[in-house]
Amino acid sequence: GREAEDALGRLPNMGFPSVSSDGRLDEWSREPHGMRDYLDVDPGHRHFSSLVSLHPLDHINPYTTPSLFSAAHHTLDWKMSNGGGHTGWSAAWAGCLYARAGKGDGVQRMIQKVMGRYSLGNLLTTHPPLMQLDTAQKCGTAFKEAIMPGGVNSWGETGAVGHDDLITIDDSKFQLDANLGILAAVTESLIQSYDRKCVCTPQPPPPSTP
Repeated sequence: GREAEDALGRLPNMGFPSVSSDGRLDEWSREPHGMRDYLDVDPGHRHFSSLVSLHPLDHINPYTTPSLFSAAHHTLDWKMSNGGGHTGWSAAWAGCLYARAGKGDGVQRMIQKVMGRYSLGNLLTTHPPLMQLDTAQKCGTAFKEAIMPGGVNSWGETGAVGHDDLITIDDSKFQLDANLGILAAVTESLIQSYDRKCVCTPQPPPPSTP
């Protein structure tokens, strides 16, 4: 209604994210605070907050917002090249974003990552242990996946001594998010909708995807 339109009109950039000088979507609005480009101390952060308008929302899409869609591409590639998707749910979310971005090979990589790294033999998905980045003193939420000694992440079905069966031997915890999220990524690869219009098989994963 009119009230909603008026409220939207008062938001910076009509509610759409702004684009930084290097072509990525900003994590937050600059306008109220007069911010300029800022140093990203955790470029591979597991959350994709600036890409919510790409997925699960559809405000950013190739049909009505092509320039923002291109910036979303760049943002996703940047975050993943810096270690994004380092938990089960984050990899699944990245799979959904790759699907919306029309990158079937990216969807395939995330399916393989979730199934091969963040899934148990019973197909329940997990959240790995995390360790703080060196930049944690500047950002208390800056983490990366903790690697077990020898660089090998060991997975077990029964859990470590003293733990229940939903904790693996490397102390990862069962978390359903990636189970549901990776199914959403597959669905988004097969059918999407924008502005009440359906697009079938926009970018299916390659046939070799397990």
